[in-house]
Amino acid sequence: MTAILWLLVCASGAGASRISLEPTPRSSEAQPRGADEPTTAPQPTAPQSGSAGPSGPFSPLGPLSLATPTEQGPSSEATTRTALVSVERHLGDETVRPVMGTDFEYIIEVSWQGDIDLSAPEAPKLNGLEWKNLRTRDEVAGGRVKREYIFDLKPLAEGPVSVGAARLYYTDRATKAQASIEAPGMDFSVAPAPRDYRRMAGAIAITALGALAAAGGAYAYRRAAKRARLAKLQQAPPEPSPIETLRQGNEDLNTLLIEGSVREYFSLLARRARAFVSLTGDAPMEKLTTEQIRDHLNALEPPRPDRTRIVNLLERCDAVRFAGHAPTREECDAAMHDWKDLLEGGMTNAERGT
Repeated sequence: MTAILWLLVCASGAGASRISLEPTPRSSEAQPRGADEPTTAPQPTAPQSGSAGPSGPFSPLGPLSLATPTEQGPSSEATTRTALVSVERHLGDETVRPVMGTDFEYIIEVSWQGDIDLSAPEAPKLNGLEWKNLRTRDEVAGGRVKREYIFDLKPLAEGPVSVGAARLYYTDRATKAQASIEAPGMDFSVAPAPRDYRRMAGAIAITALGALAAAGGAYAYRRAAKRARLAKLQQAPPEPSPIETLRQGNEDLNTLLIEGSVREYFSLLARRARAFVSLTGDAPMEKLTTEQIRDHLNALEPPRPDRTRIVNLLERCDAVRFAGHAPTREECDAAMHDWKDLLEGGMTNAERGT
C-alpha cells in the first residue's frame, strides 16, 4: 500500500515539471527572452498632481490641456482632452467703411471647445474713438462655443483711428488651470460724413419762399397804398389853383374893411397884387417896388392887357401906405372891384400859360 502511494507522487511531480517547461504564448509585440532570463513586471507610475507650469498661473498663448475624466478601460490610465481657444477681431460690417457721425461695431470673437470660464476682455485703448456700450452674443455649433464681444464705438475725428489690443483670461473648470489669449489691435480710417443735400435743399427752399413772401408782401403793400391814394383823391376835393386861392382870400380883405383897418387892407391888397403878377408872369415880383414892376411890365413884348390896371392898383395902395392918403369908402370899394377884375382876367391868362 505504501509503495503504491509513493509511485503516484513521483508521477505527479514528473508531470508538473514537464508542464512548467513548456513555452508560454507571447504577443507579437513582445521581444523573445531566454529560458533562464527573469521576467520583470512593469511598475505603476504615480499620478502627477495638476500644476500651472513653470510660467505661473497664466500660460502663454496656446492650447490649454484640460484633464477631463473619461470611462476607465482595462488599464487604470486616464485620457485627457485638449481645448483649443482662438480669437479674431473685425468690424461689424467689414464691407462698409466707418463714417463720421455714425456709430459702428467692433467685434472680438472668441471660440473654444471644452468646459472653461471666459472673462470679459480688458478695455482696449482707443485713438480717435469713443466707447459707448459693450454687448455679448453666444453661439454653439458642433460642440464648439463662439462668443462675440461687441463694442459700440463712436468716431470722434475723420481719418486714421485705431483700437488697441485686448487680453482675455479663461479658466479650466475641472483643473482650475488658467491661461490668457490676446486679440490684436486694428488700425483703420473714418470717412467724412456725407453731405445732406436734403437739408441744403430745404434751406434753399425756405430762403426762396421767404424772398417770394417778401416780394409778395411788398407788392401787396404798394397796391394797397395806391388804392388808398386813389380813394383819397376820389373822396377829397381837388386842390384849388393859386388864382383860386387868391380869390378865396377876398374874405380876409372884406373883414379888414368892415373893421375899419384901412391901412392893413391896402397893405394886404398890395401883397396879393404882387403875388398875382408873379403867378401870371414869368418872374417873381414880391420883393420889387411899384416902379420896378411898372418898368418890367412896360418892357414885356407883347405887353400884358392888364398892365395899366395892375400899376394903378399898386399906386393907390402905395398912396395909403406911404403917402398917408385917407381913402373914402368908395375908393376902397373901387380898389376891391379892380382887384376882382384882375383875378378874373388872370384866370384866363394862367390857363393860357399851361
